[in-house]
Amino acid sequence: MVLIDTSVWISVFRDRTGQVRQKLETLIDDREVLLTCFKGV
Repeated sequence: MVLIDTSVWISVFRDRTGQVRQKLETLIDDREVLLTCFKGV
């Protein structure tokens, strides 16, 4: 199980080379991915 912070997703979407996405895919492999939800007070 992997918890991926929003800042990582931002880097993936901004990266035009695809290198960040490839690194993330390698880290994720076949693991379950969790996302966090930020709720302001």
